Amino acid sequence: MDVLHKTLNWIDHNRFKAAAVVLTLCLMVYAGCAVTTASLQDPARDVDVVAYSQEAADLRAALVSEAFEINSRIDAFNTKEELGYSDLQSKQAKKQAVINMVSTGALTAARAAGVPIPDSASKWILGIVSVLGGVGTVAGYLDGRTKDKIIKNGKANA
Repeated sequence: MDVLHKTLNWIDHNRFKAAAVVLTLCLMVYAGCAVTTASLQDPARDVDVVAYSQEAADLRAALVSEAFEINSRIDAFNTKEELGYSDLQSKQAKKQAVINMVSTGALTAARAAGVPIPDSASKWILGIVSVLGGVGTVAGYLDGRTKDKIIKNGKANA
């Protein structure tokens, strides 16, 4: 008991030195412990700096590989999209050229016949007339084919 009593008296007379000794021991224990954090691959597991660095490097390499693949797919898509739009534009230009040709021809014929058509309405009117004329031509052809079949079947039965 004498040793305990002397130790407590020393602590009582040297409070700050005793606190410094206790604090130093705590810091030594704390400094000796390995620093850990949650794993990138398995968050339930704690890893140290070396393992964490290795996991980060592995995952970064995998992501770079995926990014390269995705960028390649995006480039291929962009090229395909450009070709599609180019094709659509060329077909639209051809369609417009045909419509302009038909409209201009019909407008010229109408003006030659003496039909007064204002310039602002001429394209719309001629476009509608051209479409209706084309539909009428196809309908007349189909009606003629139907009539021919009926006549041919009638002759075969007679």
